Amino acid sequence: MLLSGAACASSSSVTTRLSDLNISVFDLTPDDGIQSTFAITDSSTTISAYVGNGTQQWLQELSPSAAATVDAAGLASASQAAWGGKFGGFDLTSNSASNGTMASTYVTQRITLTLAPHTGLVAEGWLSMTGHQATAQSTWVQEVYIDLMPSNSAGYGEYRFKKRATSWPTGEFDSNQPITMSFVNTSDVARNVYFSLNGHTFVNTVGLVPEPSTYAMLGAGLLALGLHARRRRTR
Repeated sequence: MLLSGAACASSSSVTTRLSDLNISVFDLTPDDGIQSTFAITDSSTTISAYVGNGTQQWLQELSPSAAATVDAAGLASASQAAWGGKFGGFDLTSNSASNGTMASTYVTQRITLTLAPHTGLVAEGWLSMTGHQATAQSTWVQEVYIDLMPSNSAGYGEYRFKKRATSWPTGEFDSNQPITMSFVNTSDVARNVYFSLNGHTFVNTVGLVPEPSTYAMLGAGLLALGLHARRRRTR
């Protein structure tokens, strides 16, 4: 029987939501006659979902031009990843209700901003994260990384904002918090600023004595996680 995420009432689950992201600018030198503006010159969004149950592996990746929601259903496990069609928001959910299953979701959003001279930029949003551990054998992880850096930075990896939660030690997690990030262009020329959002949820339910197929499933899932993390940090 295939169950959706909503149907897994007794499942271990994790949800990560980033919403209401707003980007605004302010003038550092109001009397210089230069208008404080920004322009988005490049953007991309990638979302994917993964479900594994020892004998079945399912992974799908969507481009922004495809459907805005992924729903990957396996045996008593499900993953959903959605975004609102614009930069600055995503909704990730993973559920796992039976031994030997795992589910995960990923989202990566990137834009390049061209910021006018003598202009400050502020990005504000809201982050909600919840986690529920249904059994002692299950584990979950959720994380959000946000970069806001100028074009002359050494590269990705130094996150301006990082939030990570795991099922250890309590098994339960519920957090709601505002996010505020800023960057100031004090130079006399326009500058490019790279803005990157990364979100990830992961749930794993393993039996007390895992079957050999479960070890294979775990290996495949961890490989997928590692490859995705490497791509995220090196782009």
